[in-house]
Amino acid sequence: MSLEALQEICLDYLSQSENPLVPLPHLYAHCIETTQGTCAVTPEELLSFLRKHNDVLVLENPAGQLAINEDQFLESGILMGTRAILKTRMPSEKELKDVFKLQLLEMQQQLERALSHATEQGDSDRAAEIQKKINQSQTLLKRFAALCACRNEDLRL
Repeated sequence: MSLEALQEICLDYLSQSENPLVPLPHLYAHCIETTQGTCAVTPEELLSFLRKHNDVLVLENPAGQLAINEDQFLESGILMGTRAILKTRMPSEKELKDVFKLQLLEMQQQLERALSHATEQGDSDRAAEIQKKINQSQTLLKRFAALCACRNEDLRL
């Protein structure tokens, strides 16, 4: 497969994906699927290619730069890792903060619903486990607020 063909596959996927910030494993899987397994590049070679591309921005494992442990994100259902985005689709800092804040708040609401359901069902073990997750998500919200220099009331804590 030529680099031009790989470039076309990647740029097309990055321009059309619902989430403009695409995890590298998803982009690589798309390349393999699109070429029906004939894509001869490794994930590492794809990453190297993307890093050098003028139209693509590669975000190296964002969790590694934060005061929040990557496992905390994973436990909360948020997959971290290296991602790629077209520079033309790059959201502003405010848009990124707003999206992340919304996702954290939605996660919090889902956990609270799950806690309510477990309590109604009399499942105290499940309720205790969900409460631990709620506490973890509240910690994430507080750390996010500190990172963004947001006031806690902006996050409805």
